[in-house]
Amino acid sequence: MLKIRIKHCKDVDRDHTQSIRQYAHVGHKPNVICVTKAFYKLPSKIRAGLILHELGHLAGADGEQQADRLASKLFGIKVKRINSRYGRNLETI
Repeated sequence: MLKIRIKHCKDVDRDHTQSIRQYAHVGHKPNVICVTKAFYKLPSKIRAGLILHELGHLAGADGEQQADRLASKLFGIKVKRINSRYGRNLETI
């Protein structure tokens, strides 16, 4: 069974200061979803949407909408996008 870890990452913290909607990313550490410190202050539905979206990327999706669709299909939970005080076009469930 593949183990995916969620870890704080200074790189994504830096990205978050440049774009408020950037709370997580994948790709530079194998099997890790990197998150900002601010991620932990988000509402649980947004945190879940972000994690599902990043899992979509880890499962092979290249584009943003493709990651949402793939995660929705794999996990049976619809990933949607919302505008909120936490950022525009954020993933949520």
